[in-house]
Amino acid sequence: MTGGASVRLGYRPDIDGLRAVSILLVVGFHAGFDALAGGYVGVDVFFVISGFLITSLLIAEQERTSRISLRDFYARRARRLLPLAFLTILCTLVAGYALAVPLRRSELIRDAIASSLYFANWRFAGQSVAYSDSEVTESLFLHFWSLSVEEQFYAVWPLLVVGAVAVARKRGWGARPVLGFAIGGVSAMSLAVSVIASYHSPDAYYFTHTRIWELGVGAGLAIAGQRMPILRRGPAEALAAAGLGMIVAAALVYDDTTVFPGYTALLPVLGCAAVIVAGHSQRGLIRRLLGASPMTYIGRLSYAWYLWHWPAVGLAALAARRLGYEPNPTLVLGAVAVSFGAAAASHHLVEQPIRHSQGLARRPSRALAMAACLTTLPVFVGVTLDATRPETAVAAAEGASAGEASSTVAMTPEEAAADEVTMQAPECHSRFPEVDVSPDCLYGDPDGDPTVVLVGDSHAQHWLPALDAGARSRGWRVLAWTKSSCTPIDVPLRNDRLEREYRECYEWRERVHEAVASLGGADVVVVADSYRYTEMMIGPDGESVEPARAAELWKEGAARTFEAYEDTAGVVVLLRDTPWAHRSIPECLSEDPSTPGRCSFSLDGRIHLDEAFVGAELEAAPASVEVVDMTDAVCETDPCQVVTSEGVIKYRDSHHLTQTFSRRLADALMERLEDVAGAAATVRGG
Repeated sequence: MTGGASVRLGYRPDIDGLRAVSILLVVGFHAGFDALAGGYVGVDVFFVISGFLITSLLIAEQERTSRISLRDFYARRARRLLPLAFLTILCTLVAGYALAVPLRRSELIRDAIASSLYFANWRFAGQSVAYSDSEVTESLFLHFWSLSVEEQFYAVWPLLVVGAVAVARKRGWGARPVLGFAIGGVSAMSLAVSVIASYHSPDAYYFTHTRIWELGVGAGLAIAGQRMPILRRGPAEALAAAGLGMIVAAALVYDDTTVFPGYTALLPVLGCAAVIVAGHSQRGLIRRLLGASPMTYIGRLSYAWYLWHWPAVGLAALAARRLGYEPNPTLVLGAVAVSFGAAAASHHLVEQPIRHSQGLARRPSRALAMAACLTTLPVFVGVTLDATRPETAVAAAEGASAGEASSTVAMTPEEAAADEVTMQAPECHSRFPEVDVSPDCLYGDPDGDPTVVLVGDSHAQHWLPALDAGARSRGWRVLAWTKSSCTPIDVPLRNDRLEREYRECYEWRERVHEAVASLGGADVVVVADSYRYTEMMIGPDGESVEPARAAELWKEGAARTFEAYEDTAGVVVLLRDTPWAHRSIPECLSEDPSTPGRCSFSLDGRIHLDEAFVGAELEAAPASVEVVDMTDAVCETDPCQVVTSEGVIKYRDSHHLTQTFSRRLADALMERLEDVAGAAATVRGG
């Protein structure tokens, strides 16, 4: 994505060709080509190239002048990178602001600011789904994560080089060996962290410290410099072919199930290193093919194309949805073609003139001043847009009785989207890699009787405000243990966010069973979950399963789950899932808050969406398992009104209830629990 040939090694057309391979893999992956499900490895190739070229420049300057000017280095980077990044960020921000639904504009602005200041990777860590699973409209700036990693590298790497050279000079040692030792140590630690972190956190994909080793591999090649072996034509050809094959193989074989980066990133990274080493010999067909004019031209455009292709696809998708259409492959290919044209135009009209400006080159201070302006201007535009963005409250639902304040505004779409359940402690709702089951997750009346335990995923969690409020008024004691995307039903699952088998879910289930047993028995155990586990189910060997087989496994797992809870609970309640809206309700309401009725949705096909699983559970449930369905309390009419007569928005997205609305369902939920539990308030006393 970045570049400039090494002064010492001269221009390497094959490296521009290698950039072309990388950008074609990345664009193909983002365009949705199934054959390139692992095309994201093109970014790793970019990292190696960047490490090689930047370190080559620094070493060449040090050996030519006996010093490294940090001012000149940062000025060169500013001329090379910032003008085009500024143009892309500003255009994407303005166009995205116009096309995005109002509720998404605040996130868009924050993404733009993070990208402009080059900490986008840390912003996206912990926010997005796995990068290999991300939809382009989730953030028009998601691709800036890799540019942020590179900029952070550029900020620190020259200091490491200067420090290593200073140590070598003081000790009378050679600069290259000292620098190699320093970079080797940093890279080894980074690789170790990458391997470990990738298995424990999906956010490791975006971390700077899990990627430094990839840039370090390129830097190591630069340190080797002219000491890289000069291979004969046959070995050079074989090495280049093997390296290119490793890159392409990773792109073809890897997919969203691959734990990445970790050790799997070694395949494309070492493949890139092999191509660079082989090309040093200046022999071979692969080197000539990579150095051919079409490849070098695409390579020179790679930075610009990388910047433009992702927002082009995203903006096209947003425009299509504004017009009532869903994006299709033809639209995506058209957007990719437009992005290539934008890349070519901006490369020739913006990137190259500023990069080769003699005035800026002679006066590095001017380049640095330009950098400050180009960095802060998108921030200023974003802050201004955010400050002037209206937050319009939603009107109350039509049909309120005369005694109700039907014109009273209770919530804005922004408030609804943020109205998540407040837990007693963070460990009371375990996120993906967590398995916490704390005895302190007490709600209702902590000293009350009977004891109710709520178990399930986030769809169990969104009933907690109702259960808490209802139990408090009735003197019931409640413990709540929930976990993201983890059904309490004993079935094997794959987690897309972790990109592997969801082992943490299994451990969490076991801990919940142990915790319930340690209570000496619970009077009522409420089991609840979402639908969509059809997509997450796997077989005993980790393979995906057909729907019929999934239903069979679900029935077997439900039987085991109910049996386990029956041994420690007076009553087991199966709480049915709530209706799913057709789209995010806060987003829909933000488009026109004055007419909430337009966001209502038909219940037809939106209730109990996994019918096969519902049937399997009912077949597996013994007579002592009671079923509670709150659909008619959530949606009193059909179509389902998404705003109450008091102006309370029911959903914080398309399927999770807002905490405020859930709390208002307390009496309805408790009455049904009392009914099915057979006067649950006196269960323990019999």
